[in-house]
Amino acid sequence: MGYSRKWLCMALLLSTIAADGARGQWTKGPQVLTPQGWMGAIAYRDGMVWAGDYNLASSTDSGKTWTQLQVFGASDVTDISFLSRDTIAVGSYFGAVSITIDGGNTWLPGQSTTGIGNAIFCVAFDHTLDTVFASNGIDFLTTTDAGGSWTAQGLPFAYSRSPFAVAKDGTVYIEAGQPTTGRNYGGSLYYSKAPWLGLSATGGTFNQDCYSIDIDSCDQGRIYIANEDTVEKGDGTSNMYYSTNAGGTWQSGFSHARPYMNGSLAIGKHALYAGTLNDGILRSTDMGVTWKNIGGPSNWPDCRYICVINDNIVLAFDEDGYIWSTFNSGGDSVRISSSDISALTVSPAKLFIADTLHCDSLTRTILFSRSGCPPSILGWSISGVDSDSFAASNLSNDSITVTLYGNKQGDQHGMFVLMLDNGTNDTVTLAGFIDTSTSVVTISTQDMSTNTLGETVSVPITINGIVRPEDVNLVLHYDGTVDYLGSFSPSGVRLDIPGDSSLGRSVLHIPGAAPGVVAGYAKFNVFNDSNEDAHATFDSVTVLTATSPCQYSMPEAVTSTITAPNGCGATMLSQLIHLGIEPHFSMRPNPTNGDVWISSTADIGEVTFAIYDMLGAERSEIVASVSKDSPVELALPEGDGVYNIVARYSGVKSMMRVVRERY
Repeated sequence: MGYSRKWLCMALLLSTIAADGARGQWTKGPQVLTPQGWMGAIAYRDGMVWAGDYNLASSTDSGKTWTQLQVFGASDVTDISFLSRDTIAVGSYFGAVSITIDGGNTWLPGQSTTGIGNAIFCVAFDHTLDTVFASNGIDFLTTTDAGGSWTAQGLPFAYSRSPFAVAKDGTVYIEAGQPTTGRNYGGSLYYSKAPWLGLSATGGTFNQDCYSIDIDSCDQGRIYIANEDTVEKGDGTSNMYYSTNAGGTWQSGFSHARPYMNGSLAIGKHALYAGTLNDGILRSTDMGVTWKNIGGPSNWPDCRYICVINDNIVLAFDEDGYIWSTFNSGGDSVRISSSDISALTVSPAKLFIADTLHCDSLTRTILFSRSGCPPSILGWSISGVDSDSFAASNLSNDSITVTLYGNKQGDQHGMFVLMLDNGTNDTVTLAGFIDTSTSVVTISTQDMSTNTLGETVSVPITINGIVRPEDVNLVLHYDGTVDYLGSFSPSGVRLDIPGDSSLGRSVLHIPGAAPGVVAGYAKFNVFNDSNEDAHATFDSVTVLTATSPCQYSMPEAVTSTITAPNGCGATMLSQLIHLGIEPHFSMRPNPTNGDVWISSTADIGEVTFAIYDMLGAERSEIVASVSKDSPVELALPEGDGVYNIVARYSGVKSMMRVVRERY
């Protein structure tokens, strides 16, 4: 920890082991990372590997191929922590913790811890997204709002990188320095189940200058620490420490004259792996008591460059950013004795037994409950006469999903077998029934007509072809000269969905629509302002309570034609009643020396024109059919003077005045 770049360069120049000369069965893969000369991290969870240094990349095939995460905003990655396959926290040397909950597609906005402390050296979740922890060598940091705000607690005698680990019960173990004499510092482990309320010392001490802590996967009291002992010198040796009593006392399972260890530590179910500066990777299969060199790459100090997928599959990156892999623990596979195996219980024992699949597919989950340190799942298989109707995916440490497909009709039978690394199998019975017959849904309505302008008509809506009463949504479109009053059930309950209507359109919700029975009525007041029929169209049916998305085939649209009174004068009368618009007469010439021509702005039909002199005496009466823009000729009485012309039609009276004079 704390090496200068000059010291690092000198150490590498003095190294006598070439990069490709590592022992064991390792494969050097692609150059994935852009190294910065120190730091860097790699981690695994549920089939996903992430690696980071100046850049950040992911792999879903155990490190064979990689995808660069372009949206990541930080650099100089120091630590990567998985909560799940998609929820990850990344720490960086520039004092930021970046959190994603969708596998790195986007990052939560409240990510920075800048202003609280220095570089972030370690990050972790508390096994939920409720709290995220981080350390920067000075403070222990916590956030309960995904990085929106951080609480800092100073560390005792704070001089260290403050690595920490979170146990299954939520206890946090964090390493902090403790002064002894001069520039020599001793290390001590602190713990708390609520770090923001205070830290307590575990009691044991060790050489300080440590960069990684891990907790045994089966025994929470067994804790491991990778010690470099370079800048803050203890006894002049690098050590791999272990404690069997949660930090009460410490023992060194491996010791080497410094500089040797680089602070990297990774743990599997039955094997530990630790990194060196120039001597490959060490492995322990007896819980840290003894260690063996298995070759592989080395790396800079203060990095977390080793990733355990299982006890035998290990990934690591070297100082140039190349990914190395071994599938047999470096050439000497880890073998598990029967005494190391505890129980793994799979439930349910039967899947899809009570399910009927009408179309598409149906997915259920098989859960794993664990006791102690159970075996790992090596793989799965599906057998049986209908095995092609089933598929499995998304294996995680506590579940796997199985899907039933509607490939063929009738009863389906199969067996889902989980293969475990202790040589045993767990079996789940698969069944189910597939009925891919589809019911054809139709809508019916009927044409409507009225002889009275402004009368209310009720357009019926009937759903046909459903197998039982269903909740149904559909869309009503209407046009023409009508006023929409709403749609109602036969009992008078309104069917329009509030806030989902606009002029000419309304979405209707019909609960419990029975097949072949009128489910509701769309009501309109009918007019004839434009002498055209109105229409009510029903379409976009959705059966909300269908047992599957394609149990029903959706119907074509149906339309009801709504006919209003028509004929001579109907449009004019409709406009008068509906809109209050009266027709306007015009007369020419005025003054005149004889006859006049009268025009109308609307088709009125039969109109009676009576002509009166200024004494109020009726001089003549004429009946004529008046059409829009077709003038009617009226003959005025002999003799000059002023005459009033009164037009009467449909109970409406209109008066015009004209002057007759000789020119």
